[in-house]
Amino acid sequence: MKYQLLNELIQHLEKFESLQNQNHKNINAFAQWLAHENQANKTAQKFIPVESTEPIYRQPVDALISILIGRMGKYARVYTKKILSNTSLSGMDDYSFMATLMFHEHMTKSELIHYNLLDSVTSGADIIKRLINNGLIQEEENPNDKRSKSVRITPKGRAMMVEVFKEMQLASEIVTGKLSEKEKHTLVELLSKLDAFHKDIFENDRKLELSAIKNKHLTK
Repeated sequence: MKYQLLNELIQHLEKFESLQNQNHKNINAFAQWLAHENQANKTAQKFIPVESTEPIYRQPVDALISILIGRMGKYARVYTKKILSNTSLSGMDDYSFMATLMFHEHMTKSELIHYNLLDSVTSGADIIKRLINNGLIQEEENPNDKRSKSVRITPKGRAMMVEVFKEMQLASEIVTGKLSEKEKHTLVELLSKLDAFHKDIFENDRKLELSAIKNKHLTK
């Protein structure tokens, strides 16, 4: 006898025990978890068109998620480019720096660059220089460290961003398409969870090899 069903059950049990708190490991909790896991797998199979004629949908689900997130970013850039073309901003990185300073009284240059996930200090410095030259942000003494400069948005920059935000609302509505309000909130919840996961890696371990990142952050 091959005990195929028993082997499959043991695999599920191992996964259950690795995920659950010690105090909740009992047969009833396992049964409920297994039912939920089975339903989640059915939902995933239902909404991921594996047999689609589009080649990308034949990718493993992890690869497919990465591809689709990347494509969404490119779609968003197409819409926002139409808005930014009427401003003195050169692109999305300029916009991101300005949007950040709209909600922070002041930041050091390195804080601003790091906050916007730019790995290159040089390219971040070029953006800041361009924004200063356009009169959209200004340098000032860092109140917390006299050895460095901080930057803040100027009245001219703030007035421009108020108008840009109005148009960005239209672009944002297009980006989220025909998703229902419930779907939007679910998507925000999932993306926020992913963002928190990757933020930890970016801030502490981005210089590690991928295998080391996987071992540290994904190994149970």
